[in-house]
Amino acid sequence: MYAALLLAAVVDWSVPLETWKFKTGDSLHWADPDLDDRDWATLSLTAPADANDGDQGISRYAAGWAAHGYNGYTGFAWYRIRVTNVTPRERDLALLGPAMVDSAYQIYVNGRLLGGIGDFTHPTPVAYGIRPMKLGFLSGGHPLQIAVRVWSGPWAAGPRSGGMHIAPVLGDLGGVDAVFRSEWFEKIRAFTLEIAQTVFFAALALAALSLIRFDRAKLGLAMLAAALFLTALWRANLSIFWLSGIESFQTFFYTHIVLLVPITLGAWTLAWCYLFRLSESRLIAVAASALTTLYIVTEFLRRPALNGGFLPMLAPAAAMASKWDRYAFLALLFYIVYRGVRERGLEAWFALPAVITVSIGQFSGELLAFGVPGIWFPFGAGVSLANYAYLASTPAIALLLWSRLYVPIALSNMRLGRQPSNSP
Repeated sequence: MYAALLLAAVVDWSVPLETWKFKTGDSLHWADPDLDDRDWATLSLTAPADANDGDQGISRYAAGWAAHGYNGYTGFAWYRIRVTNVTPRERDLALLGPAMVDSAYQIYVNGRLLGGIGDFTHPTPVAYGIRPMKLGFLSGGHPLQIAVRVWSGPWAAGPRSGGMHIAPVLGDLGGVDAVFRSEWFEKIRAFTLEIAQTVFFAALALAALSLIRFDRAKLGLAMLAAALFLTALWRANLSIFWLSGIESFQTFFYTHIVLLVPITLGAWTLAWCYLFRLSESRLIAVAASALTTLYIVTEFLRRPALNGGFLPMLAPAAAMASKWDRYAFLALLFYIVYRGVRERGLEAWFALPAVITVSIGQFSGELLAFGVPGIWFPFGAGVSLANYAYLASTPAIALLLWSRLYVPIALSNMRLGRQPSNSP
């Protein structure tokens, strides 16, 4: 049997289960507590003291199986650990599932399925956003054979990917609950800014709609409101996927990556065009619509691991087309700003801070090529360049909306020789 862990009967204790027997492949017989796993590999989930996942700021993050000699492998694998439990029988135990996994898992205790995250009823499991989860209560006083069945989706392949990244935790009810609350704190902290930005953008969208009847660029404000609502939905969808467990990875792919990202980019492009009331608005609208359509198609085709293997031979060409489509969007944006300043003058200058900050958020990936850092970790939470840009865009868009109402009235009063009033 695998080396035992001796657990002391103390108040509110917990211990991460870090050293496991490991084997790639899949067989439900591997959950059997009497299985001889002595010839399995040994894999450690011990993380450096200052480790985090490099994205959300989640601590206790250990590299996956790719960093342990299984680079490039995706699919099923099993982990097993034997725990000799000397906790008194009258004290119940709790087991906390791994807080980060590529991409779905089930946990068995003494051969019985205890729980997990993911739908394993299909030949190819359905993955969901991984979140902290208490997987049940166990009776104390006897040995435990814990087995974790993991499936890693092909989209997760990378040099540190594969399987569990945070060790499951075993302990008494109080000890495990303390770790559970700590993991949820880290998870929610990681998406606090996304949630706040969702609220800000939705509020700005309502403000834009309320100004339509006062503005000559009615279509521009309507398009701006649509772009703001779409951005709010785009940011909210990240939190919904990672925190709620109601959206599968495949649904997230279609909703977020294939649809929301391209449509939001197209909506912002049209919003700037119509706000400036450019003389070439119709031609620009056709170009933006065509680029949006191409972006949707190429984002679908470039990821056969997520689109059900649809025409995988087109993936390299689609990836290149998607890249150049975004460059074309960027060129179109520069042209819109140039024409806007030429045709609208002061009106366009008031919009420029909003254009710049929103565009940095949308094209933050392209800025990485110039050495701009993509993410920072203030107070331990991951904050991306896009997060900072969208946060800065909030007052910039508020300034833009204020200028749409106040500046025309002020200029009109000045032309008539009157002092501008303090309110519209």
